[in-house]
Amino acid sequence: MKNELDLEAKELNTRLFMSRPDLGMAATFGKHILKKGWNKGPWARGTIYEQQAAFITALVVFYARPFTQSRGLPRLPNGLLQYDADEQALHARILTLRHQVYAHTDISGHWVEPFNFMGSPALQITEQQLRIPHGEIKKLLGMIEKVLKALAERMDEIYGAHRFPPFPRFSRGDG
Repeated sequence: MKNELDLEAKELNTRLFMSRPDLGMAATFGKHILKKGWNKGPWARGTIYEQQAAFITALVVFYARPFTQSRGLPRLPNGLLQYDADEQALHARILTLRHQVYAHTDISGHWVEPFNFMGSPALQITEQQLRIPHGEIKKLLGMIEKVLKALAERMDEIYGAHRFPPFPRFSRGDG
């Protein structure tokens, strides 16, 4: 029995394997946000908004990693995501937020309004608030669970015919 995977299967398995801890961390960040009850705006007292923004940023970036093009790794298989229409919309929104607000500074994530201030031209720039409603975070946690299950199943398919034999077990006195 040949115990080697072809290059394509190895690359896909690497992508699947690397996606699991990213999604696990995203779930950890989401649970922490819910536990803290964070859903504040930038006007919140103290450092709550900054802490919330850090965890929201981490949630979005870690969730999006498996679904973003990487050098040297294939994309996740198309059929892997079994999202309903609401979940697909949230997935698309999170990826858009990642691309336009959290991982890059994209003008579409900001609003620029020219105005006249005391006779001089000026700009008012409004940035997107770094928060996600709790209902969406809860839905995202369920989606992460679905994807983690699908990743495990797909990895089992890849390795099904390529499993290494178990290590021999020796009891005392076997030599």
